[in-house]
Amino acid sequence: MNTADSPAFEGDAPFLETDPPHWAARGLSSVLIALFFTALVVATLVRVPETVSGTFTIVPERGADPVRAAREGTVAAVHAVEGQVLAKGATLFVIRSQAVGDLTAEMRGLEVQQSGAEQRASNARAEYESQRRADELELRRLEAKLASLDRTTALKRKQLAVARDIADRSKRGEQQGVVVGFDADKLVLDADRLDAELEAAAADREDTRMTLAKLRQDTLTRGVQHRELLRSLDQEREIARMRLESMRGQVSANGGDLIVASPCDGTVLRLMVTMAGAVVQAGDALGEVACAGQPLQVEMSLGQQAVPRVRPGQSAKLLYDAFPYQRFGVRFGQVRWVGPASAGGTAPSGVAASADESGFRAFIDPADSAIIVAGERRPLLVGMRGRARVVIGRRSLISFAFEPIRALRENLAGTPAHKSAEGPPP
Repeated sequence: MNTADSPAFEGDAPFLETDPPHWAARGLSSVLIALFFTALVVATLVRVPETVSGTFTIVPERGADPVRAAREGTVAAVHAVEGQVLAKGATLFVIRSQAVGDLTAEMRGLEVQQSGAEQRASNARAEYESQRRADELELRRLEAKLASLDRTTALKRKQLAVARDIADRSKRGEQQGVVVGFDADKLVLDADRLDAELEAAAADREDTRMTLAKLRQDTLTRGVQHRELLRSLDQEREIARMRLESMRGQVSANGGDLIVASPCDGTVLRLMVTMAGAVVQAGDALGEVACAGQPLQVEMSLGQQAVPRVRPGQSAKLLYDAFPYQRFGVRFGQVRWVGPASAGGTAPSGVAASADESGFRAFIDPADSAIIVAGERRPLLVGMRGRARVVIGRRSLISFAFEPIRALRENLAGTPAHKSAEGPPP
């Protein structure tokens, strides 16, 4: 039996062995090699979508209505912001201009013109009504006279026929010696007098008939002239009224400023002037308003690196700021058009462009026109923004690992040698 002070066997180690068993090392190395080859196969075979992204804004397909300054001056106030929904006639800008005095004088002249046109129309109606009544009385008088002349002429004809018959009988009696010659001649004279009276009555009747026809024609002519005069006066008054309404919508209540109003019900899409104090000229664009009721499209801003790889027909993912995709999901669309040139270095709808987003534009047709929120359809509105991701293809995972190697190779490569036009050096 070993005692406490007896020595231990020489083959017993005082601690556990530090080297793992040979089978464990071989198994671990096999696992690592298998994982490496598995990762290599996955990186080679698995292909993931490749996308390019950029900011976007919803805009109408037929564009926006420009809002322009009617007079030169200084912008005194800006009452609109991008994305704001406005009603027709709402105030967008207030411009302080020296030309307001001329506009006010023109408005007063139009008011006088409108009032004068109304007074002339009233006088023309009164004059025409008075003339119409006089013509009606004259027509009645002439019609009565014509009827009386008709009766007189008929009576004269009968009297003349009787007188001629009596005169003829008297002549025959005179020839037979029954009637005295003097009486026979008197009857002939009476018959001639009735004939003359009949001719005078017939002439008077014809004059009266012609006068009556002329009066009726004059009455029709005056009616046509009166209606044409009223039409021209109404047109003059309507033109003055429309111009006055337009000017009253431009001039503020104090009469010293110009009001620039919204041309329709819609949304403020873009503002070229955002602060008071800007000096504008007549006709300068102050902003754009997208009228409601137009079909919508997505206007995307593309970076220079994305433009060569984006083409019509590619699908796009739309991430709306108003409808976060984490809650409402990702929406989709299809690229319809890619701009051939830069749009001037500005992002759509006034969005600040980054260094990579240099103003190239693309239009995307959204698949949805509304988003379901709490069981209700909420339509997409002009001015809504977000980010779009256009799927340009698929690539393997291992290709991403080669990009730094390609970049390093390009950095280390020298410039290509060019032959001198003068030949090799001596």
